[in-house]
Amino acid sequence: MKLDLVYNPASGRFRQARLEALASALSARGFASRLVATRSDCVELSADAQLVCVYGGDGTLRQVVEALGERVEEVALCICPSGTINLVAREIGYRSDPGLFAAQLGEAWARGPACWLRSPLVTCAGVPVLACLSLGPDSAAVAAVSPVLKARIGRLAYLAAAGGLLWRWPRRRFAVRAELADGSWLEEQVEAAFVARGKFYAGPFTLSPRARLDSALIELVVMPRACRWRTAAFALAIMLGLPVERLGLARRHSVRWLEIAGEGLPLQIDGDTIAARSLRVAQSGLTARFCA
Repeated sequence: MKLDLVYNPASGRFRQARLEALASALSARGFASRLVATRSDCVELSADAQLVCVYGGDGTLRQVVEALGERVEEVALCICPSGTINLVAREIGYRSDPGLFAAQLGEAWARGPACWLRSPLVTCAGVPVLACLSLGPDSAAVAAVSPVLKARIGRLAYLAAAGGLLWRWPRRRFAVRAELADGSWLEEQVEAAFVARGKFYAGPFTLSPRARLDSALIELVVMPRACRWRTAAFALAIMLGLPVERLGLARRHSVRWLEIAGEGLPLQIDGDTIAARSLRVAQSGLTARFCA
């Protein structure tokens, strides 16, 4: 079975020996792997690959989905986690050990497509949103992360970046408009917004307990006010699993689509940032399949 094994050689967490061990373990399970290195602008995938294995994190997975385009419905995906946070791999339950992962993948492939996880593909300004999206202090912190520090200390680099914003706290109001799950409308001015496509955010933490990769709905969390202390309280509540709504820190909504008017603000998607404009987050009509 033909498989593209995609990896990011520029990642600070990349290890050639581990990649070779993964390729060997996959070969032992009957997967004929073709190694594909990512570039800054694209990923060149095989035209005949039946499965793409991402050796990386959520950002590399997003690159692969962008490269597949409409073929995402035909080519199955899997992830051997080696990124900084690995939200999608964490939720699906992929193992990081090459041998255990290869065994897990072999069993899932044998079960067949009917048993795999199907995830409706959500996009924002044409960019796939596989795990999460944010706009506000959180996205400003992600934009300020040092790639060198991220390679050295991993997720702690995000905390360091947030600390660096304390003296010039990014606080701006912007409009959010959405169609709720029951068909009613949401329109309000907020200072922070989060989209959760799956259960996890920033590691083992949960923004919305309703978020699931296979859900047709989008989980939206908004903070009408996001000053320093409220943002810190929100982050602490999320880490401790406390009810942010009852604490008056944020509101959660299940929506069919949403629009954000945040021109000039950095937008965080799956751990990376893009320039924000008037943006629409909605189902693309495509479905990604994860062999798991």
